[in-house]
Amino acid sequence: MKLDAQRVRGQAEATREILRSRPDVLIMEDLSRMRGRTPGRNFSRVVSPWMRSNLKERAEFLSPAGGSRLEAVNPAHTSQECPQCGYVHKDNRQGDRFHCRHCHFTAHADTVGAMNVEHRDTDHKLRERIQVFTPKEGVLKILREIFERKRALFT
Repeated sequence: MKLDAQRVRGQAEATREILRSRPDVLIMEDLSRMRGRTPGRNFSRVVSPWMRSNLKERAEFLSPAGGSRLEAVNPAHTSQECPQCGYVHKDNRQGDRFHCRHCHFTAHADTVGAMNVEHRDTDHKLRERIQVFTPKEGVLKILREIFERKRALFT
């Protein structure tokens, strides 16, 4: 329980730190539908419904207080999709490292995830197609379709 309390304080401080810069929009993944087994007990605690709910509540409370609007996007495949070419594959991400199997773009996996979260919010056509409630299989189908369409244009 002490570890969970430390995480909550850390999340609150991280959220406050972000909001000190007064962003117009705070974009976060909607993790409320996240299901399935996790690799370990510690990871299970981090992504538990309670922790996800706590982070969401913090963001909902602090973002208006900081003058920001809170937006949620579908989290499916954000850390497996290449922000350069759009190729999606589970092997693109290995731990904290992202390496695209198609175009060889390399970056930190969290940075790639953040880039894709921002893109899903700012690209209005993509936002219409991939909504918060779109199932992850549907998201994958849409992303692969977009990738194939782009690839056909350049070959």
